[in-house]
Amino acid sequence: MYDLPKNTGDYARIEDQAQSVSMKMVARATAWILSRHGKGINCFTFHLELKRQFPHAKCWHLTDGHILTEINGRMYDKSGLALHLFDDPARFERAFEWPEE
Repeated sequence: MYDLPKNTGDYARIEDQAQSVSMKMVARATAWILSRHGKGINCFTFHLELKRQFPHAKCWHLTDGHILTEINGRMYDKSGLALHLFDDPARFERAFEWPEE
């Protein structure tokens, strides 16, 4: 059937491929959401739309009121992968996961 990875390098390569696929899927979902709602969509509505497509997504509330969506360990907002927000670590000091029921 499938060959099992033989060493940690093989596992790392497979993990990188899986993360790349995951990021592409979120990028496609983001493009679809923005085409449907426009670029003026608020961050919470954007999270809810991502949550519909990725049920395992987690909602994070920042101290300044911004909402991020965590999917597979990466943070997203309507601009895409939210790396630009991590330039200021103080924004995340009191961030909390927003439990959804």
